[in-house]
Amino acid sequence: MKKHYTLSVLYLCITLFTKAQEAQLHPALIDTLANKEVAKWQFSTEQTITNSYVWKGIPFYSGLVVRPSVIAQSGNLKIHSWSHVPLVLSHQTRYNPDINLFVSYEKSVHDKLTLSPQLTSFFFPSNHKNIFTVLLSTSLQYDLDPVGIMINPMVDLCGNAGAVHIEYGFYKKSRINHNLNIDSRLLMGWGNASFTDYFLPIPPRSEFITNPKTTPAQSLRNARLEIFAEYICSDRLLIKPQFIVYSNFIRSYTNQNRGVSANGGLTLAYSFRK
Repeated sequence: MKKHYTLSVLYLCITLFTKAQEAQLHPALIDTLANKEVAKWQFSTEQTITNSYVWKGIPFYSGLVVRPSVIAQSGNLKIHSWSHVPLVLSHQTRYNPDINLFVSYEKSVHDKLTLSPQLTSFFFPSNHKNIFTVLLSTSLQYDLDPVGIMINPMVDLCGNAGAVHIEYGFYKKSRINHNLNIDSRLLMGWGNASFTDYFLPIPPRSEFITNPKTTPAQSLRNARLEIFAEYICSDRLLIKPQFIVYSNFIRSYTNQNRGVSANGGLTLAYSFRK
């Protein structure tokens, strides 16, 4: 069953990318190639503080968390590295350092369709069982105006072969004025038992599971509403407030983790471009 899920999602990722290669290029990209413009590398850093750390609906830390990150971008190619540092830990939670790397390439297939193959690596130096893994995903967005639809299938390539996660839903990008942009997304997510079992034990499993020794991992299902604002202060400085409401559906979660939770934060972004 694990191999079936993995092969299905991997096939979907490859098929989406192949279709994009066969499709007509976006006119703006054709003009860029015709003019032989070479995109220069641009570097930036972001410092984010949130009231908790939640990824794909899985809560890693409760309490204030700082996320330092560095970003390098050249044209449609983006490289992003980040980590998390909890400022406050509960007596049940221990700090598990993480170093993550994200590489993506965004391609406009035509005016309304955007495809982005992505590789994401997770490195947990202090976790002896789940120390390193790489996830392959392909984000597909189709703009219906005024809203768009998206799907993002993800499959684990090495550390946890057989792990699969898929999220899908709606998004809307709004330009309020010259300085303010607001992006919102309403998403549903599903991850199989292998996906949940790999990432859930990274905090102490007893914090989330009623009986960590006897309770098997179950598939993850969640719904999320995400709102991200971007305010341009200057050519180099951006302020990005964020607000996320999410609900998980894992029967093995304890009562304190059922229902609806909220996550809010603020990001300061600084660009080093000339």
